[in-house]
Amino acid sequence: MRKTNEKNIGKVIEDMIKENNLSDGIAQAKINAVWVELMSGPIISRTNKLRFYQGKLTIFLTSAVIRNELDYQKEELRKQFNEKIGEELVLKIEFK
Repeated sequence: MRKTNEKNIGKVIEDMIKENNLSDGIAQAKINAVWVELMSGPIISRTNKLRFYQGKLTIFLTSAVIRNELDYQKEELRKQFNEKIGEELVLKIEFK
């Protein structure tokens, strides 16, 4: 009998993501999509950028009023992000 190198396609993709350190970039793309889905137009238009690194999501806003309002909803937003993504990815949210 010959040995084969057959692998599950999901396992191959997962290995490739780990080897090439793509997991943070993929997480960032998911988070950007969820932010647009969760927030309204005025909030999105006042968002400069989102940065995700090691479980911490930093959201840069141009409006102090919106920043202050969202700060009160931080924990609920974190739960919504993780629910939409389907895994416990966002551990902490910070607004700047």
